[in-house]
Amino acid sequence: MGSLVMGTLPALSFDFNLMKCQDAQKVWGKGNPIEGLMQYFPEALQFILQKAKCFAENCPGGEFDKQVKALAGEGQYRLVYLDEQDTLAEQISQILGDCALNQALSRYVSGLHNCSIQLGNICCNCFTTGDDEFFISDQLMEVQKAAIKIEGMKTGD
Repeated sequence: MGSLVMGTLPALSFDFNLMKCQDAQKVWGKGNPIEGLMQYFPEALQFILQKAKCFAENCPGGEFDKQVKALAGEGQYRLVYLDEQDTLAEQISQILGDCALNQALSRYVSGLHNCSIQLGNICCNCFTTGDDEFFISDQLMEVQKAAIKIEGMKTGD
């Protein structure tokens, strides 16, 4: 499903999963996609906003973030693990998988926190926040591999 990654120019990531057409029509039907998210995905939006705020304020990451950074190295990113069985993980994955919505939401949270925050999906049910540099760096691949390794240790794969 998805993981959340945040970085210096804050960024969030989730596994690529396109938004269902019915959901996209609801979100974009308002004209302003952020208003659509507020109405149709309020829990997912609040989760993303809270994690973006933590990234912007440089709050300590959770256990999964610490484990990934121990393997992939410190950087301007943050990972949040979500249970793939959780509806919230599916919603966030859909939201961030819609590239236009992801861009609109990244701009929105960047404006709220007066810094560049990028959102994204990454493997193993992780949501990522990071800066612009993180998402074009080689470290992104190291973070992906570390997240896969840690998730594999949890599931025994």
